[in-house]
Amino acid sequence: MPFTQSARQLVQRLPATDALRITLDYMLGNAVGHANATPMQNIIDHLASNGCPMSREQFQQTILKQTRETDVFIGSSTSGLYLIETIDDARAARDFYENRIQAEQTHLDTLRQLAQQQGWAL
Repeated sequence: MPFTQSARQLVQRLPATDALRITLDYMLGNAVGHANATPMQNIIDHLASNGCPMSREQFQQTILKQTRETDVFIGSSTSGLYLIETIDDARAARDFYENRIQAEQTHLDTLRQLAQQQGWAL
C-alpha cells in the first residue's frame, strides 16, 4: 500500500540529515491520518531544531512538492498536514482540495466579471 508504507521505505533510503527524511520521520510519529493532522509550523520548527531551517514557502516548494509527486503524498486539512493511511484520510484530502479549487474558481469568476464590466475580455 502506498502512502505511509512508502514513507517508511523512503525514510530508509534517505540520509539521516535530509530534510525530507526528518519531515517524514516526524510525521510518521506524529501525523498519520487526518485526525492527527499537525500544523505546518510544528513541522517547520522540528526541521529547524534538526539543523534544517526553512521558511513556510521553502517547505511548500520543496518538501510538499516532492511528496505530492510521489506515492507518499502529504495530505492537507484546515488543521494541518498528515500522512494518508486510510481511504478516509484520502477522502479528507480530496475534500480539502475540492473546496480549495472551488474557492479559487469563484475568485476567477469574479475577476472575469469585473474585467467584463470594464469592457475587457480575459
